[in-house]
Amino acid sequence: MSTAAGYSALHYTSLDGATWNQLTLATDVKPGGQKNDMLDRTYYGQGDAQKRRSKGLHDNSVTLKLDYDQSNARIQEIVSAGDGGTDLWLKTLHDGTHGWSQKGIVENYDISPPINGKVELTFTWLPNGAKTTV
Repeated sequence: MSTAAGYSALHYTSLDGATWNQLTLATDVKPGGQKNDMLDRTYYGQGDAQKRRSKGLHDNSVTLKLDYDQSNARIQEIVSAGDGGTDLWLKTLHDGTHGWSQKGIVENYDISPPINGKVELTFTWLPNGAKTTV
């Protein structure tokens, strides 16, 4: 379980957004932060020679690190979604009960070489749809 701001968060994955599998993380979640695309709406002749900008679409990413076990179905969901480019739903319950779920894609993943017999899977997930409050 990862802990942030004094809460114990639970993390789940799903291939269909209905059947959820809980993840056991090796380390805390590393959110990529929310970004906004900035739209330049400047045109010449506005008088003050300052650029004009507006916020565009929101974007964010999440990086998770798990203990890798090739026989674990949850791990194989992540790897197959990364290899096949299929959707992977992610659900995070920040306090164990309330949070969000969202469809996305696995941008990349890495399976580390064994260190003292431990192998880790690190993957970065990008949203690809609307966030739902749960």
